[in-house]
Amino acid sequence: MLEKKEYDRLSERILKWVPDKIIDAHVHTGSRAGNVPPEKSKPHPISYRLFRNKTLTVFPDIFDPVFPDSKIKMIGFPLPLPFKEINPLIWNKRLMIKEMKKGIYGVMYGLNNITELNKTIKVAKKNGLKFYGIKFHPRMVSEKIRSEVLLKEVVQEKTLEFIENNDLTMILELSHGYNEEDIKFVNMIGENYNIRTVIPHLGFNYRGFVMRSDDYKKSLEGSPEWFDKELKKIKECKNVYFDASMVIDKRAVEAAMDLFGETKIMYGTDYPFGFSSKIIENRPDDDALAKDLRALMNKRLKNPWRYYYNVYLQVLAFINAEKSLNLDLKEKVMWKNSKRIYKLS
Repeated sequence: MLEKKEYDRLSERILKWVPDKIIDAHVHTGSRAGNVPPEKSKPHPISYRLFRNKTLTVFPDIFDPVFPDSKIKMIGFPLPLPFKEINPLIWNKRLMIKEMKKGIYGVMYGLNNITELNKTIKVAKKNGLKFYGIKFHPRMVSEKIRSEVLLKEVVQEKTLEFIENNDLTMILELSHGYNEEDIKFVNMIGENYNIRTVIPHLGFNYRGFVMRSDDYKKSLEGSPEWFDKELKKIKECKNVYFDASMVIDKRAVEAAMDLFGETKIMYGTDYPFGFSSKIIENRPDDDALAKDLRALMNKRLKNPWRYYYNVYLQVLAFINAEKSLNLDLKEKVMWKNSKRIYKLS
């Protein structure tokens, strides 16, 4: 059981280190699911429990007490819900526009419908706004093929041309790790398109929530060899970048920094998931996690410091890697890299 004095010690260390500017490169900002029957939410069971009887969930100003002396900006991602529960066109044209007006740097839902994507760009311009990225996630496809779907089946060639022409950053979630076919696809993009490709969670999200993976629970010490071996598979791909959201293991961050340098990795929390007090447990059930996330997003928190502690652990991974590699990471990973990679205005 986490004790308050342990949190206080970590908090003091983190707040001395973080800069006065922070860009969270991985935040889920809003969703519309409505009263979705449980039987229709099987592709993503948490989504039903999290969003039932909700028409809109938006990002709360929860960062203020976490980093009280820092100015926070956020890059807003779509939630990886199935199409039956959220209309991606509504997300792009209505919900994300609304969030961008609040100061969120918006990322579009990853569609292959170029007509609709162009309409979305026009709607944003009409509102004096712009999108900075487009995200593709295997959860955005049918449940029947999700367990085997590859990136090349999710993103079409015409969409790559759209991304390049609009100078968007492309975010590609990996659901099967650094497998050979996905690496070939990422390499093809780097060889043939002028596109900045971001891989969230350093690419390790396919093992479940990074914080509650069994391997992480066993030990947070030791050699980064396993992470190094995995990341080397994609080292030769061009224009590849990473966010380290949800990663609390310094070995993963250290391996990424060592292989790719400190200018290619960004800080992020994967809000609301990265805040949840349940994710450091070993595989909590969907009901427990969804209940915790709902409390978080509606600001009905008991012992809020338990949520902030998880965010601090993600920052601590950078601090420990910085010390191990003798680098000066603070300004780069906490905001400068995100601003450059996403070309934020």
